[in-house]
Amino acid sequence: MMTKYHIEKWREIHAPNAAMLRLLLEREGYCVYQWCEQPGATRGMNKRLEAQSYWVISGVLEISVEASGTFQLEAGDRSFLEGDLYHSARVVGDEPALYFIGSKLPPKKKRGRPKKVKKPAEDELPPELGDLLRMLGE
Repeated sequence: MMTKYHIEKWREIHAPNAAMLRLLLEREGYCVYQWCEQPGATRGMNKRLEAQSYWVISGVLEISVEASGTFQLEAGDRSFLEGDLYHSARVVGDEPALYFIGSKLPPKKKRGRPKKVKKPAEDELPPELGDLLRMLGE
């Protein structure tokens, strides 16, 4: 089970490939958005209902997470954030940060078949409604 927030550091010897990272996020069921922000750009504290994953392609992104701390994500690093958790982001360093944000809604609960609604008998209706239905021919 995922904790509220954790990161995975990039351990490959080659630089991250944006197309491959996007493909991996999509295969995991994320809806993927690409962002590129200039040094010093900030995203204020916010929270989403859905789980999110930030995956940095280039540059450095600093993520602050409620009750977890502040973390720097560099090229290839990835964060996992459960929904309903306050967080903010800031681009640090001298170069823009290019990154993906993947959003994933929790699975929908199965509802089953809708129950059939029983048509009330005429004697169960208020008298004025019963008279109206008879006039309409029902």
